Amino acid sequence: GREKKHGYHLTQALRFAVEEINNGSGPPQQQPLLPGVTLGYRLYDVCSLQAGILATVNVLRDQEQREQQAAQPGSAPGLEASPLAVIGPDSSSKTMPPAVLLGAYLMPQISYESSNEMLSNKKVYPSFFRTIPSDKIQVAALIQLLVRFKWTWIALLGSDNAYGLQGMQSLSQQSAYHGICIAYQAVLPKLTA
Repeated sequence: GREKKHGYHLTQALRFAVEEINNGSGPPQQQPLLPGVTLGYRLYDVCSLQAGILATVNVLRDQEQREQQAAQPGSAPGLEASPLAVIGPDSSSKTMPPAVLLGAYLMPQISYESSNEMLSNKKVYPSFFRTIPSDKIQVAALIQLLVRFKWTWIALLGSDNAYGLQGMQSLSQQSAYHGICIAYQAVLPKLTA
């Protein structure tokens, strides 16, 4: 389905980026991006919340086992290094439970799609980082655009999921403070195959 293709494309992009960095196969005049460093990765299918939690527990367990082995006298370092960070999952709802677990061990988690403002709470998610702005910042940017272009009479459409519904609610609340009237508001239903 569509989601499997999305995951496949993300996997291929990661693989390509790691190969480019490790092989230094950019333009000849360019310095290597990470000289003397070889990147690796381990992929987990986190298509569900349960799978994401299981993958997180596996990463933490493997790291603990490697640390115990390295602490034993006379042990040689293994070929496989411990993960330094977790990238993903691709939604806020699938990110929150693993972020709590990883935060307890201060293992960084970097998300490219999780935008829920609650993930900004460093007391609950101390090692969570994102590459996109939070929902709060996105709404503030939309308000700035509406004010800048003097759009005071708007229609508001949102997707039928937590991201869309929370975004619509936040934008509705903030628009009132800026003289913006929401003339029409609707939720776009999910497509079913």
